[in-house]
Formats: sequence, structure tokens, C-alpha cells
Amino acid sequence: MIAAIRVRFTATDPAKVWNDPVFTNWLDANHPYSLAEFWRKSSFGHAELSFNIFPPIVMDDPRDALTPTQQNDNNTSRKALIDSVTAKVTEQFHPDWDTLDGLLIWFAQRTDLFGADRLACRFRFFPTRPHALYPGSRK
Repeated sequence: MIAAIRVRFTATDPAKVWNDPVFTNWLDANHPYSLAEFWRKSSFGHAELSFNIFPPIVMDDPRDALTPTQQNDNNTSRKALIDSVTAKVTEQFHPDWDTLDGLLIWFAQRTDLFGADRLACRFRFFPTRPHALYPGSRK
């Protein structure tokens, strides 16, 4: 089972958090063009796609407590986000983490770690050709 957690930082407008129907459709493998439909098709139907959507949590951005050096380190920033989110969910909802296979954390605002900013994505279309940059990525 996948645990889906929606996170809103305190300063973020509550309207930016996806509501339950939108999030449910996104994780419904039978909903056309949903994330779960992609997972089902790309895994040839072998992925376990049951899910539990937790109510949205509201918290301060934990990265604000980090030093500037730590904030610029993706591993440290990511750990601060994941640790803070899972601690908040544990505190509020007391889930049995052992019953969950995966964790999907969706932030209602930019985090610069999970695709909300442009990152260089180099890949080869053909092994004999040079790398191509994903459109819109940094050079």
C-alpha cells in the first residue's frame, strides 16, 4: 500500500492543497492519464497500487532551521523534509508504518527538490549520440 501525504507549509495558501477527489483520481489506476495508470502500465500490471491518502498536514518549512550550507545540500534538505513530514504524520495520525510499502509526499509549494525547479536531466536518445537536455532544463 502507498501512503500519500499532502503537505502545506504554514505560509502557503490552503487552496493550493489538492482536495481528496483530485488526489484520489491521481492515484486511481483506472483514471485515464493518472499517475497510477502510468505506474500500472509501466509495471505491466505488477505494481501494488492500493493507497491511503492522509488528510493534509500543515507545518513550518523544516529547512528554515538549517544553516545555509545545509540548506544548499540536497541530501540534508531532503532528510529534513522527509523526517519532519513523517514525524508530523506519526504525531497526528499514528499510522502503522509496517503496513505501508511506499510513501508519496506531495508538497503544495515549491521545494526545489522534487521537480518544482529546473534541473539538468541528461539522457541519451541513442547510444552513439551526445546527451540531450530535457526541454527547459539548465545547461
